[in-house]
Amino acid sequence: MAYRPQIAVLVETSKTYGRGIIEGISQYVRSHRHWSIFINERGLDDPLPEWIEQRPTDGILLRTSNATVFDAVKKLKIPTVSLGEIYDPHFPIVHTNDRRLAILAAQEFLHRGYKTIGFAGIQGTTWSDIRYQAIVNFLDQSIFHSCCDPSNAEGGLLDWPTHQAELTKWLQEIPKPAGIIAAYDVIGVRVLDVCNELGIAVPAEVAVIGIDDDQYLCELANPPLSSVAHSLQEIGYRACSVLDQIMQGGAVPDEPILIEPQGVIARQSSDIFAIDDPLIAKAIQYIRDHACDGINVNDVLKRFPLTRATLTRRFEKYIGHSAKEEIMRLQMIRVKELLTETDFNLEKIAKLSGYNHVEHMSTIFKTKNAITPGKYRERSKTES
Repeated sequence: MAYRPQIAVLVETSKTYGRGIIEGISQYVRSHRHWSIFINERGLDDPLPEWIEQRPTDGILLRTSNATVFDAVKKLKIPTVSLGEIYDPHFPIVHTNDRRLAILAAQEFLHRGYKTIGFAGIQGTTWSDIRYQAIVNFLDQSIFHSCCDPSNAEGGLLDWPTHQAELTKWLQEIPKPAGIIAAYDVIGVRVLDVCNELGIAVPAEVAVIGIDDDQYLCELANPPLSSVAHSLQEIGYRACSVLDQIMQGGAVPDEPILIEPQGVIARQSSDIFAIDDPLIAKAIQYIRDHACDGINVNDVLKRFPLTRATLTRRFEKYIGHSAKEEIMRLQMIRVKELLTETDFNLEKIAKLSGYNHVEHMSTIFKTKNAITPGKYRERSKTES
């Protein structure tokens, strides 16, 4: 039987980032079918597993934030490819392009007309500092307004009460409308939480884009967080290719191999163009918060001192359609979510989406989508 190289995968299984890389590794192994893989459940800061020195190992795929682990792997003198977190040229590096991640978020806000863009990061953390500097270099100084990136003594994220106080002060002072780029999704979720506490309309007054596209975190946020997605599978696959090359006596790359991100995954936290009319910003936020409670345009007019004609004109100026159409759009989004994600009957879906009668909902749904709600649910199940 042909010998199969023994490969240790020291990549965190505890985070979306690491699991995405592992998926890319598995794709490489399936397509080449000649490696024996050893992997444990592990976190980013976990120690070096004891078994790595107790059994033959031909190559290592390494991603760790633990400098002790990094130094220990150096001493093993085993062909190794680093997947980032610690930026050390001792090993070849295959990593996400941090600069492009930040620039894509900034470009998204520029496209949406924002004249104020801020950054929330962790000062002293390499990847956060790279992303921050990329934005500073990319944006005109008049647009990049400010940065909120305190860190704790270990260079990590502040405890929540302290960070909350820092973000509160910063978000109260930043000119609005503002686009906030979070160094990673955890900070994006925190920014949104503070906005909710302060009554800042998201995304009308402050829009937020994170980085990592951790789907569970992004969907947990209120409203759901937009984020820049890495090409994680490509990172894992490319790292395997480099390791294979080195183990076979090939050249070791002189420069880091940086993988381009997929792009911005837009969700509700940034799904709007910049609005410099505070009253309309609040009206849009009110509709987004209550569209599925059964409100109509009269409810909006009772809450805000505007005539129907003025409301319609300003809505069309800023979002391209009327307040009534915005209510209907959000209700339809909710109907589709419930059809695909639950087994609720149509009567319950109508109630949860703001419709008084299921027949009315079904008629509007078919008019907008050229298909009945029931057929849409069947098609969604087939496609998934």
